[in-house]
Amino acid sequence: MKPEIKEALEHMERRLNQYTLDAHTVVISTKLRNLSQICRELIVDARQRLTVPSVLRRYTARFPDPSVSLAESSIRNKRAGANKYKLLYDDWDQIAEVILQAQATPSRREFGAEIITDAEIRRIDDDIVRHQVSLLKVRARSLESQINILQRYRGGPVIQIKGEFPCGGEIPLLPQEANDLALNEAEVESLKNFIDARLIKVRGLRRSSDGSIESTNGRRLSDPCFLDAIEKIIKSYRDS
Repeated sequence: MKPEIKEALEHMERRLNQYTLDAHTVVISTKLRNLSQICRELIVDARQRLTVPSVLRRYTARFPDPSVSLAESSIRNKRAGANKYKLLYDDWDQIAEVILQAQATPSRREFGAEIITDAEIRRIDDDIVRHQVSLLKVRARSLESQINILQRYRGGPVIQIKGEFPCGGEIPLLPQEANDLALNEAEVESLKNFIDARLIKVRGLRRSSDGSIESTNGRRLSDPCFLDAIEKIIKSYRDS
C-alpha cells in the first residue's frame, strides 16, 4: 500500500474513532462504523468517487438489518454541523481525491519488481489484450534475465554501444565466453516484430513518450525505457 493511501486511511480511522466516541448510543456508533466501511470499500476497493445513492445502495445490501438502517436524510441533513453521518461522509469524500490519485499514479518500481502482476492481468476484460500483455510479461522476464547475466560479467571484457535513444545510456554486450547465451536470429526477429509500431497498434497497445508501453486507455504496462532497451538489444545484433 502506498504511504499516502496508508496515511489517508489512518486519518479516517482517527476521525471515525472521534465520531463514535461522541456518539450518544451504541446504535449510532454501529451505523457510523458501517458507513465508514462502505465508503472505504467504494473508494479503495471499487476506486469510485462517492455519491449518496451509491453509498446507500451498498449500505442497504451489506447491512439489511432495520435496526441499523440509514436513510438518505441521515447523510444529507447538516443539522447545524452536528450530524456525524454527514461529517463522516464528507471526510471520506474529501480524502477520496488523495486516495484515487495515489492509486492512479504508477508506483516507481525497483529493478526486479514485476511490471504487472498476474492478478492485474486477470482483470483485463479483453481476451486479446490480456493474452498480449501476458506475452509482454514473459518477454520482459526474459530480457531481465539477460540483463542479470550481463551484470554478472561486468568485470569481464565488454563492448559498449552508444546509441541515440531517448533514455540515453549505454548497454554492454556479452563477452566472448558467453556467446552461447546470445539470441538467435528467430529471437531477434521476434523482438523486432514486438516493437513494430503497426503491430503494437494491432495488439491494442501504444508506445509512450518515455519509452514504456501502455494500453490505448493509458494503462502503463512497463517501466520507462522498456521499448528503448529492446531497440538497443536489436541494434547490438544488427551492428555486430
